Amino acid sequence: NGNYSTGGRMGFLPIPNLEIGASVAVAKASVAVAAGHTEEEEEPDEEDEHDEELINDRDYLVYGIDFYYSPRGLRDLTFRGEYIRTSLAEGELNEADPGEKVWEAWYLQASYVWEDYKLEPVLRYGQYDDPHGEKMTQWAVGINYLFSNNLIGKLAYEFNDSNEEVGVANRYGVQLAYGF
Repeated sequence: NGNYSTGGRMGFLPIPNLEIGASVAVAKASVAVAAGHTEEEEEPDEEDEHDEELINDRDYLVYGIDFYYSPRGLRDLTFRGEYIRTSLAEGELNEADPGEKVWEAWYLQASYVWEDYKLEPVLRYGQYDDPHGEKMTQWAVGINYLFSNNLIGKLAYEFNDSNEEVGVANRYGVQLAYGF
């Protein structure tokens, strides 16, 4: 669609064992508009239902801050956190949903590595808000297995609480993470 996004992350170490980062990305969002849909019409003509065009009219912005801290005397204990905000600017009237949209999420996490057993218990808390009014909080407990310094197996259970009638259910998660 000819759209490009631009962004990056900058991190700095103000004191030993503390990294603080900030990131940003900007773009133009393409939104599908049904042909024949005008301000006067509530809905597009039935015959034009599948005939859509893309318009590149909405500014898209994502920014966040994050941190990583490991106390000097307890190098195996780590704390992490992140806040992220995503926004989609107001669109044109012929879009199905032209209003401004904002999503926000954050989390805090603590973990401890038992080197002898290659295990890392993890405790995490976070919140999420979407532009439609859904608010969710989440507690997660998990255990990571450190196969090597760049390969980790993860098992977790999430306790999810949402203000929506049909929110995200509590769930198990299994993940294999490989870094390079």
